[in-house]
Amino acid sequence: MIRESLSQWDYVIAAYALAIPAIAALLILSWLRMRKAEKAREEARRK
Repeated sequence: MIRESLSQWDYVIAAYALAIPAIAALLILSWLRMRKAEKAREEARRK
């Protein structure tokens, strides 16, 4: 089906397609950095 104009739903879908992976990546990276910081803290406490 060929359309001559974009509907607002095209923009909504594009926004979700960008936002959801970006938020997931941010959460994963934050969690990994938090674990690294906690490990460094524990090692510093042991010394």
